[in-house]
Formats: sequence, C-alpha cells, structure tokens
Amino acid sequence: MYRKLTIWITLTLVLLMGYLSISFIVKESRNFSSLNYDWSNAKEVQNFGKVTVDSISDDYLRLVVSEKQHLGPTNTFNISNNNGSFYFRYTYRLVEKNAVIFKGLIWLNVQPENNKEIYVFKEIDLPIISRSQATIITLGDEQIFENEAKYFRKEIKRRKEINFIGTNKDIYGFNYYSNSTISYQELDTLYAQIPKAQILILLLKPSQNLKKELLAFKNFSKKISSDKNFDQAFIITQPIYNNNYIDYKRFNKALCEISEKNKKIKCIDIEALFGKSTLFYRGEVNEISKEGYEKLAATISKLF
Repeated sequence: MYRKLTIWITLTLVLLMGYLSISFIVKESRNFSSLNYDWSNAKEVQNFGKVTVDSISDDYLRLVVSEKQHLGPTNTFNISNNNGSFYFRYTYRLVEKNAVIFKGLIWLNVQPENNKEIYVFKEIDLPIISRSQATIITLGDEQIFENEAKYFRKEIKRRKEINFIGTNKDIYGFNYYSNSTISYQELDTLYAQIPKAQILILLLKPSQNLKKELLAFKNFSKKISSDKNFDQAFIITQPIYNNNYIDYKRFNKALCEISEKNKKIKCIDIEALFGKSTLFYRGEVNEISKEGYEKLAATISKLF
C-alpha cells in the first residue's frame, strides 16, 4: 500500500512539474514578446466596433462580426472590454459570412479566458522599441518568412539589441526583405534597391541554373565587399535532409568557397551545423524546424 502511494505521489509531482514548466515557458515567451513593443506610442488605426469571441486558443481566434472587415497582418490587433485589453498578431485569416478566423496567432500580453463575450475590436499601430543603433537585414526567399522562420528573428532579438530593417514584417513585427520568387541573379541585378544595414543575413535556394546563380552570387559578394554600408554578411547554405533534384550539396560547397574569399562574408554551413538530426528539420524534409532556426540564430549571434 505504501509503495503504491509513493508511486502515485511521485507521478503526480512529475505531472505537476511538467505542467508548471510548460506554463512558465509560455508565460515567459509572451513576456519577452511584450517587452519588444513601445506600448506608450501605440496608435489606433481603425475601430471595427463590437464583436463576439466565439472560440479561442493560444494560436486561434474566431470572432463573430456584423460586417466584413478589411484586415491585413502588418499591424497589431486588440480586443477589449471591462475584463481587460488583449493584443494579438496573426499569420493568416479566413473570412466567413458573419465571422473572421485568425490562425497562426500570437498573444502579445495575455490571452482572454472566456468565450462568448463581447469586445471592441481595433487595429493598432504598435511600434518596436529601438534600444540600439545597430541594424540587421534578413534577406531571402520563403525560407526567411514562412513556417518556422519567425523564430529566427525572434531568437536573434532575444540575444542581441539590434533593429531589423526591410520592407516586410513577420508575425512579431520584425522587418525583413523577401519574396518567394527572388533569386541570386535578381539580387545581383537589383542590388541598389536592397535596404542597407550593418549586418546582412542571406538564406536563398538557387534556381535550376546553378552556374548562373553562382556567378550572380560572386558578383553580389564583390558588391558587398566594396559597400561601406555593410559591415558583415552571413550566407546560410541550403538545408539538406533528403536528396533533391537540384544538386544543393555541390551548390553549398561552391557558395562557401566564394564566401571564404571575402573577408566580410561568413558562410554558415547548415549540413555541418545540423548534421542529420531530425530535430532541426521539419517533417524530415529539406525545411528548417523551429529548433533549427533557433540554432542558426544562436550560432550567428555569437559572430557579430
């Protein structure tokens, strides 16, 4: 009897500690996010009136609305009533006849606890606090903004007091410069249009013409070398977990060889950094996981 009681108590304590640990991690993550924003300079962009919270979770929100709302993911959004004021950002939304669904959502302060309550719904311009003059630009294709890429900038910001610049914003409000069709040849051709920063980080898969892409990167690296606006650049190779129709391994090797000839450029070899650990890849394919982006951020942050 005593042995069974001891096992039960031990199991209860283990489960309780696990729950408290997860709660602490979620709470600290939100606290860190909230510290990045300049709350005193938040400005109302638009008041959408009253809405009802139909369903809610850590990364999901369904609002019942009286009319369709024209919303974009660039700004921050707020729902408030007598029970509190709650700020969130989202990745994408779905519009229904009398409702709007936000997915890939993060709460910046706290999450409302109750459904079926009426709130006032607003769009807010909530700027990022600038505590340093140091600037950084993360540049590339969808690898720099889709799926788990948001954790890359978040982790860099956690480790470094630095300002992200660029023409786009991720879910945390950090700027980046990217589009899904960009190539090394385009980077070389449109070099003058790239926003300048002290630190440049490039993550970009090549097109099928590897020879032209490498030549374009070579020209791009020469421009970086002579550009006084950039102090340092980090070129991240392509993730390789499974074989691909493009010879990424050969391309990655050439990318690093070109980078090594330029004092301003450091090549970050993902294959050497990640190895074959499934932890750093999404679904065992050639995509970086949350843990992979955080490891990249930690590695690069030590180098500047």
